[in-house]
This record gives sequence, C-alpha cells and structure tokens, in this order.
Amino acid sequence: MSQNYLGTIDTDSGVVKVLRKARGRDLYKGLNLHGQAGVTSYLVSALTQVDDKPIRGDEVEELEMGILQAVQNAISDNVVVEEVQVGKYPKQYKLTYPDDEGKADKTIEISESVKGKHTTTALKQCGGKRELIGFYWLPALVKVDGKSLRFDDFLDLPSAEVEAIVTLLKPKKYQFSPRTK
Repeated sequence: MSQNYLGTIDTDSGVVKVLRKARGRDLYKGLNLHGQAGVTSYLVSALTQVDDKPIRGDEVEELEMGILQAVQNAISDNVVVEEVQVGKYPKQYKLTYPDDEGKADKTIEISESVKGKHTTTALKQCGGKRELIGFYWLPALVKVDGKSLRFDDFLDLPSAEVEAIVTLLKPKKYQFSPRTK
C-alpha cells in the first residue's frame, strides 16, 4: 500500500507501520472530532497501519500498551521546554529536541498572560469547543523564533511543539484564601 513511512514495529499480531510524525493539524483534528479522551486513538489510527491495512479507532483500543507506547513515541517527538527569560512578560522559552540533534532549537516568546478577552475570542472562533481553545490563543500571544505566526502556521508545526506551547499558555490557577477573624 504505502511506500513512504517512518518505520515499523514488529509485533506478535502483525507489523505496525508508522507513516509519519504527527503535526499540529492532526492534533487539532483529533481533538475536534474526539475530544481529549479520544485524541490518542485518533492519532494512532490516522498515522499507522497494521499489515498495510488502516487501523480503526476501536482497534487502537485493543492494542497492547507496549505497542501503543512505541507508536506514540514514534509519531511524537520528545520536546524539552526551558525558561530563558524569567519573571514578567514577555516570557521566553527554548524548545529543544534531546533525542534528535539534527533539529534546531526554537525560541518561544509569550507576549502576555491569557486574559478573559483572549478566551472570549477563542471560544467564538472554535465554536465553544474547549479542547481547541489553546490553538486559538496561539496567534494572539505567541511568537516562534521572533515571528508572529498565523493559525495555519501552528497547525503545520510538529504536534509535540504545539502541545508544549499550549501547555505554557494555560492560565496559572490562583488560590483564594478566606479572611480569618
């Protein structure tokens, strides 16, 4: 069937072929169709084949955990986030790939914290689907290597980078302390 692929995982039940790395677009589509709970099954079914046949989402759920973990490691890069500029905004982070020396580090700049106005706008843009809200914060708040990116540009980044950046944007939870008498 497919001659272009990253590699294979030999298992007792057949050969799992990993077709390519996950992109932001794959992550977005999985979250949009299946929510947070089903995104992994979606990614595995979209990016792999077993014995040159597509694998369905329900079949992914039946895979042994070791196979599933090997596929997840193959379709998503290991990204390490390091804070470069500490303190007030704009904040800077460095994304590195410790397992792949060929990939260049990236500098991420976050201009300000997520505010109510960003969330309101993002919720309108994503049709109220909270799983997708982080994707819509990205163009308003993030620069990659000094460049402002469009929504589509973030969809073309590796999924591991998108996940790391969205995690950086998640609002800090402050704790309410009741007044003592």
